[in-house]
Amino acid sequence: MPQTRAVAARRGGPVGALILGAGLLAATLVTDGPTPVVETRTAVNTASVVPAFGPAGRDGRGRTSAELKALLTRPGMRITAYPTADAPTCAETARGQVQAHLRANPCTGLRRVGLEVRDGPGAVGLISVSTVRMPDEAAARALKEVLDRGGSGNINELTRERGAFRGVRYTGRYHASAQAGSLVIVADGEPATPPLPAPALTLLVGEAAN
Repeated sequence: MPQTRAVAARRGGPVGALILGAGLLAATLVTDGPTPVVETRTAVNTASVVPAFGPAGRDGRGRTSAELKALLTRPGMRITAYPTADAPTCAETARGQVQAHLRANPCTGLRRVGLEVRDGPGAVGLISVSTVRMPDEAAARALKEVLDRGGSGNINELTRERGAFRGVRYTGRYHASAQAGSLVIVADGEPATPPLPAPALTLLVGEAAN
């Protein structure tokens, strides 16, 4: 049974709901404001961790854009998925302290996906998810700590490079991350115009990192 506890807020704002799906190993969900972040941890079963990218596999990690679209789609929602972007290295597609950390501690693989989400009335939200494969669990844990630190930068979101919303910059208000063995999954969301309501975007980002 996962244990939930409040920890110091990373980026601030009202605490959003945390999606607890099957296979969640360690997740942190953050929304903007001075209130606590909800962190949930359970024991890591490394036997279930997919060591390389490809199909989502037994634990659902390393999802492609199409797989993430299928996971997040609900009735009345339309999702446009950008082509999955895989790379053997990470530092070149990161910024800030995250980039510096990855230069000193190189990853062994990167998968990025990007989604445009529209609800029935046509409000738009952007979701970007990066799955980083590190050499081992300790390296993955260290990277997750940097990613969850306010103002530390990020893996560059795929929606900033493709699609109609390249000018939208991510504020860190909608952020979730998880670790599964040597993999780190980080999801970020940002409303576009007209903006997707905050509760919907919070839930989708949390589930995208699960």
